[in-house]
Amino acid sequence: DTHPADKDRIANARRENTPGVFRLDGQARELFIHFEALCKNVTLDFYRDEGAAQIGTFAGYPTIPTLEGGLVRIERQVSSLLKKLNNMPLETTVAELNATLAEVRSLVASEAVKELPQSLNASLQELRQVLGSLNPDSPLYDRLDRTLTELNRTLQSVGATSRSVGDQPSSILFPTSIQPDPEPRGAP
Repeated sequence: DTHPADKDRIANARRENTPGVFRLDGQARELFIHFEALCKNVTLDFYRDEGAAQIGTFAGYPTIPTLEGGLVRIERQVSSLLKKLNNMPLETTVAELNATLAEVRSLVASEAVKELPQSLNASLQELRQVLGSLNPDSPLYDRLDRTLTELNRTLQSVGATSRSVGDQPSSILFPTSIQPDPEPRGAP
């Protein structure tokens, strides 16, 4: 369908009058190993989806099966698409879309949606105030810093105690270092 006939290609090459990219005095089949098998496989691959063809008769004459041309295939595809469109429940779909659009319109027109920008602006203003109070010069920042420092010391102490108990579990009940017994002394 889209490939020019041999005589047209040869005539075009002669009009060009260029030496060409590659020249071979032999036939193209000499370039390929098993040329006939390759041609057969390419042909079978191209027509794989076409199904089996049968030789028939028309008005008493034998007919050779052929493939549809490009225009016939396009016509079938368009026809198939139109059948699918005709079978779609367009009225139901349009009615559902209209109902959805009506719901969206009522939602957009509601007072809650109209108040949304003011509510968002108020929330942003409060967030700015909170973030502004966390600057290093603010009393809240100072208290937070002291609390975190104290928490860090407490965690270090807990860590040291945990290591001590891990190394010597009896240290929970008994002192870790034993003091020598006092020696009695006589009166002077």
